[in-house]
Amino acid sequence: MDLTERQRRILAAVVEHHIATGEPIGSKELVAHLKDAPSSATLRNEMNSLCTIGYLSQPHTSAGRVPTSLGYRFYVTELMKHGRLPEDTKQMIDDRLERAERDAESLSQAAGELLSDVTGLPSLSAYVAHESAVVKRVRLTPLGGRMYMMVLMVSDGQIRSRICRAPGVMDTAQIQLFEDIVRKQVEGKLLTELTPATVQNLMVAAGMEALTLAPFFQYLLSMLHQICEDRLCVNGESNLFSMLSEPQKAERLLSFIQRKDGMLSVISHMDGPVGVVFGNQTAFSELSPSAVIVARYGVGSNGIGRIGVIGPTRMSYDRIIPSVEYLAERLTGLMSKSLHDLEG
Repeated sequence: MDLTERQRRILAAVVEHHIATGEPIGSKELVAHLKDAPSSATLRNEMNSLCTIGYLSQPHTSAGRVPTSLGYRFYVTELMKHGRLPEDTKQMIDDRLERAERDAESLSQAAGELLSDVTGLPSLSAYVAHESAVVKRVRLTPLGGRMYMMVLMVSDGQIRSRICRAPGVMDTAQIQLFEDIVRKQVEGKLLTELTPATVQNLMVAAGMEALTLAPFFQYLLSMLHQICEDRLCVNGESNLFSMLSEPQKAERLLSFIQRKDGMLSVISHMDGPVGVVFGNQTAFSELSPSAVIVARYGVGSNGIGRIGVIGPTRMSYDRIIPSVEYLAERLTGLMSKSLHDLEG
């Protein structure tokens, strides 16, 4: 529903007051918060109209108004002035991410810890498998003796490595055979196409070297299965108890997050590069006192990662959204660079 300019100003003022204080605001007090404010009676009528359409509510008959989740959503999408992330915060984020390992999982973990530190809220970092991802490259590098490093690169920006132990020392020809077979039968294939039957096909292609190469084919299949699994990591869980006044609600919310499936379903279906999900607009009652700000990251058109925070509905969106956006941008950039360097 379209709001008049006056209603937009009133809604913005009520939301910003509620974020700052957590308290309802009445029409008389609102006069002091608006430039060129109309009379208290006019403001009261406008606030009643905003209640009627669901953007404000009145906790008690004699109390002022507070924003609903619909009011918060309209504020975030239509009214809020986006803040700018301070340069020193950007530099701190850049420095800590540069020191992290360059595989997707380590970067995601470092970013989650950073986001919790920056915002003071519990952070969520997740990988959501996408059906269009394909294997780009598999490399096998000798480390000495019977130890080898296998590196797996995927089109969505994920890079995984694993130390592998061979039955015996392999020569250059055997390593080359492994990479040739994988190049023909694995690289360029969708992750969803690679099943346990794939190992049998690789073994057949290996011929007389099947017994020697079999452990590496199994290692590869195990890495592929791990990449195909949805994952969720939470940092700063203890902040839930300071952000929610009732310990029972915090415990209930923490239990919901730790079960993972429900939270993954909420953040994996978000539209756009960054979004806000209000808990009481989901199917999960545990989320009702909270909101989730989450952004996509990853290489290609379908970001495989999610990074965000969960906080009270009345959190400072103008301060927190820029932090989430910046971290997602930096993760995408670092993953793209790592993939390019390994392909070079």
